[in-house]
Amino acid sequence: MERRTIEVPGCEKTTVEDLLSEPGTQVMRVRVHPGGRIPLHSHECAATMVITEGRAYALGAGKSRYVDRGEVLVKGPGESHGFEDVREPFSFISISYDKGIMRPDGFDIRYI
Repeated sequence: MERRTIEVPGCEKTTVEDLLSEPGTQVMRVRVHPGGRIPLHSHECAATMVITEGRAYALGAGKSRYVDRGEVLVKGPGESHGFEDVREPFSFISISYDKGIMRPDGFDIRYI
């Protein structure tokens, strides 16, 4: 299977790679390069994020803090989140449910 790396609209120095897309589940590798950021946003679906590389400041409603490799973040449908203060390569695996985040007609991203 050929995997494409796609830039995320509205994010800075951020790309995604679709690892698995099946009905009800989507798995993506998200990479944020130094100086990049993912602004505060939400999705229709729930998502679990496993930090696999680096460190960043995770944004969230009343739950903002630094996260490091090995940590797991769980977001419910419509729950706002994002990442900033990326000083070294930062990546995570995103597992989303229902229709997923990356769709044939674009991304399900609502910036706040």
